[in-house]
Formats: sequence, C-alpha cells, structure tokens
Amino acid sequence: MTADELTAACRQLELSESDLAAELGVTEAIVRAWVRGQLPIPREYAETVAFRVAMEERAALFESSGIRCEWMVRWDALPVPAGMEQELAHFEGASQHAENCETCVAANAYVTARLGPPPKPPMSATVRGIVAIGDATERVPKWARPALGGAALLFSIVLLRVFLMIPAIIADPGAHLPAALLALAMGPVGGAMGGFAYSVVRGPFRRLGPAGDYLTGVVVVITYMLSLAAVAPIAFGETMIEKPSDLVIFVVLSVIFGLVLGRTWFRSGRSH
Repeated sequence: MTADELTAACRQLELSESDLAAELGVTEAIVRAWVRGQLPIPREYAETVAFRVAMEERAALFESSGIRCEWMVRWDALPVPAGMEQELAHFEGASQHAENCETCVAANAYVTARLGPPPKPPMSATVRGIVAIGDATERVPKWARPALGGAALLFSIVLLRVFLMIPAIIADPGAHLPAALLALAMGPVGGAMGGFAYSVVRGPFRRLGPAGDYLTGVVVVITYMLSLAAVAPIAFGETMIEKPSDLVIFVVLSVIFGLVLGRTWFRSGRSH
C-alpha cells in the first residue's frame, strides 16, 4: 500500500490520522510518517486497512440491497480479540454463520455478483499458518486425518528430542546422526499407527456411549505409547520397558491418560 492509497483509504473510511493510529495500535507519529511516505507501511497494517475499505464497500452495497442480517451487524461491531486462538475463533464463527444463514447467503450472492468474492480477513502470520494447515488437512480423506495428526504429533516429540541431541551429533556425527535420522523417519510411522487406531475403533466404540469414549481414549493412548516405546531405543537411546514392573507402570499410566483423553476430548466432542 502506498502513501496515497493510505490517504485515500482514510478519507473513504472517514478516519483521521489519530483515529487510524488508535485502531491499529500504533502512534499517530507513525501513521503521519506513512501518509507522508517517510516510512513503508508494514504488510499487516496495509492488509488491515485494505480489508476495512473492502468491507466498507461491501457494507454499503449490503445496505443498498435491503438485505440485512442482525447477527452479522452485531459481529461486525465487535473488536477483534487478542490472542491467536481467540482471533481464529472470532473469524471462524462469522464464517460458519455466513455459510448457514439464509440471509447471509442471499446477501453474499448479491454482493459477490457485483464486487467479486469477499477478501480474506487480515490475520497474524501464525494464524495464517494455522489456516493454511487446516485448508491442507481438509484435502486429506477424512479417514486418514487422524493418522496424519498422529504422525505429526510423534514426529514433533522425536524432533524435540533430536534437537536436544545436537551437541552429541556435532561431537560424534558417525555415532549419533544415523540414529537421529532413523528416529525422525520412524516417528511419523509410529504416530500414524495411533491415528489409524482411532479410525478403526472410534466408529464401533461410539455406539457404546460414554464407555466407548473412554475406551477410545485408552486404545489411542496405548497405541501411541507403544509406538513411542518402539522408537525410544533409537531416538532416545533408552528402553522404556526393561522389566515386568516397567510394563505394569506403562500400562497403568497409559490407561490413566487414556481415560483423561476420553473424558476431556472424545466425550466433550459429542456435543459438537
């Protein structure tokens, strides 16, 4: 966005330099420097202003159409919340409403026919990354998504441990680098097994009601833990199960965490 474009946007939005500074959370001196061309306008602020202008144009067309959704009017008046999760939930809530509201569908069709598709809302780099990952995940078959998530989870755990091994790898790459690379390859495979376990048992166990939720959690956690135990000797240089007492502790902890997972994740998911 150029200085002239920013000036024109402020005029269209009827914002003074101090108003814009307050909305963007910067000082008035910075906005003044942008308007005079003394400082480049950062991408995140330019996107926010451009989005405001585009939405102002769409709102004006909405108003002239006579189609009005009271829910979206109230949402539009809300400030964008701080925090990654809250920001993402804020825009996802509006998106879900617009997809299911007959008034919004009709209004969007009317405006899109005249102004084209709506612009994407401005997001932080982190939120954009999460949305991109979510979009990519949506293209994966539904049955394979748990396996993909499990692979990513166990890969992250192994990657963290390999990161801690970097000094040892640098000191003696011949002894540690092959094991680290093999562990990074085995981690996603083991994690995918946990995801596949969910895909296999969730359907039958769901019919058991709350008991099935707990059983799902136990099976998933045990599968993940077994996968981790298989990778541990290579990734961590440790054996998780060496004697019968280790196996007992392994099973007990897996069951406990599985019950917690079944309670907090799968049971709560029934209401969605």
